[in-house]
Amino acid sequence: MKKGMVVYAFPASGKTTVSKKYDNFIDLESGNFQYDLTPEQLKLSVEERKGLKRTQNPNWPGNYFEAIKLARYEYDYIFVAYAGLEYCRKENIPYMSFFPTLDQKEDYIARMRNRGNGEAFVQKIANNFENYINSSKEDTQAIKIEMQKGEYLEDCLKRINIIKTDKESLI
Repeated sequence: MKKGMVVYAFPASGKTTVSKKYDNFIDLESGNFQYDLTPEQLKLSVEERKGLKRTQNPNWPGNYFEAIKLARYEYDYIFVAYAGLEYCRKENIPYMSFFPTLDQKEDYIARMRNRGNGEAFVQKIANNFENYINSSKEDTQAIKIEMQKGEYLEDCLKRINIIKTDKESLI
């Protein structure tokens, strides 16, 4: 039975775009598991919900970990939020980590605003950008890939030959 590779990629790197474009990728957006959403919140895009006050799902994070576990048997690549790395570390599951260079902070902040993230979420990332990047660099369990300036996740995945330019993924 196959076991897909878990992939953490920095916010606004292009996980959703890749997962919509390629059938063997899935984006397990953690907010869909972490929160019980109101009807009004469900009308907002996933990005607009980030940073809003939401009610915690009592099944979190177990429901997220279970979704990751199941997705590994259906997909070649499973995009997870940072919380998904806790599960991988605990279960000794290999994972890849994609992150920008420190000099891309303003680019990523602009990407978040352009995609409609709430200002509270944008500020959280902005205030902790260096810590997040340094944490990714220091992660001893991850297969680490630093994203080049101006590169989105799809570009990076093509550069390292996970995605072929003819839109077929390598296994």
